[in-house]
Amino acid sequence: MRTRHTIYVITPVDCFIRVRHISSFSNSVLGKEIGCQGVSSLPVEDEHIVYYDDEGLRDGIDHYFQLEGHPDPLVGKLLVASARFDKPTLSLESIASKFTLYKPVIDPIIKSTQTVVDDLRLYIHGVAGFSARIISVDIQIPQSPEYLNGP
Repeated sequence: MRTRHTIYVITPVDCFIRVRHISSFSNSVLGKEIGCQGVSSLPVEDEHIVYYDDEGLRDGIDHYFQLEGHPDPLVGKLLVASARFDKPTLSLESIASKFTLYKPVIDPIIKSTQTVVDDLRLYIHGVAGFSARIISVDIQIPQSPEYLNGP
């Protein structure tokens, strides 16, 4: 009989935390779930572990997570599992509250001009450049059962 472990997966693309089931905590299973080759882990709340892409911090990232109490950013999908049991003892809400997801946003700088031709006022708008900023995005818990459990 195969042991099934329940884990939580936080995906940065859609900003959701979901329940998943895996057969083991081997590097190949974890790497497949996260989508990377190098898996690292950190303790969360003494009885939980977050697994993450150890090679994720590189040029061109489009997000990062900050774990409460941990100074370094984490990139990629995050897996959270119990360190002692087959399933997490903390709720999805509790785990989601431990992480902050940050994403870059590019805002267009709009330049507007106007001109008057005869009695007609014409407005011309164009993009004069862009400014960048970082925003925090709330991690969501899907409300529909079919979205709560990942594929």
